[in-house]
Amino acid sequence: MVENAIKHNEHTAAHPLNIDIFSDGQNITVQNNKRLVPVPESTQIGIHNMEERYRLLTRKKVKIEDGNDTYSITIPVILS
Repeated sequence: MVENAIKHNEHTAAHPLNIDIFSDGQNITVQNNKRLVPVPESTQIGIHNMEERYRLLTRKKVKIEDGNDTYSITIPVILS
C-alpha cells in the first residue's frame, strides 16, 4: 500500500507525498494525498490480489476510497 502510494504519486520537496497509517484495533488504514504521475493504464492486479488474499484469509472486504484529493485503503487486522 505504501509502495503503491510512492509508485503512483509525484513527490518532491515542493509537493511532498503525505502518507498516514493508522489503526482502530480491527483495521489498518493507509491514506495518502493524490498527485498522480502520468502512467499507462493500470491493470490494478496488485489491488485485486490483495483484495482476494484478505477475502480468503478473513472473509472480510478491503475498503478502498478514491477521492479527489486522497486515496485510502483499509484492511482487516489478522489476529493469530
